[in-house]
Amino acid sequence: MSLSVAASAAGAAAPKVPIGVFRTTISDADLVRAGVSDISENHGTYTMKLLPKGRWTLHQVAPNTLQAPNHAGTYAVKNNAIRFTDTGFAVSFTARLSFDGKHLRFKILSADIPELRVIWGAHFWTKVRG
Repeated sequence: MSLSVAASAAGAAAPKVPIGVFRTTISDADLVRAGVSDISENHGTYTMKLLPKGRWTLHQVAPNTLQAPNHAGTYAVKNNAIRFTDTGFAVSFTARLSFDGKHLRFKILSADIPELRVIWGAHFWTKVRG
């Protein structure tokens, strides 16, 4: 049974964000397909912590040295979507989420830069810790 984290259209309860640690991997091919040019700074394995009170952190590991492997920010529920903001880089995206208890999927509705669409939305995120 799949739990939809996004609320339905007319007056449903606000979506809830599943708290925990999630992981995904982004390949060079994922980035090329989306038109991202800075492959070496955006590929690799990402570990995200969704924290209570509208906060998140993200750590990236790649086979090369990264200029900024750590990110952090906030999220806020608005209507039937959730807005994530990277406070260090002043970029954001809006998404609907679905979570089946193990896999978290971001359906990106809008994003400031194409990298956000790929990193957050190309693949599901697997829950690795509660």
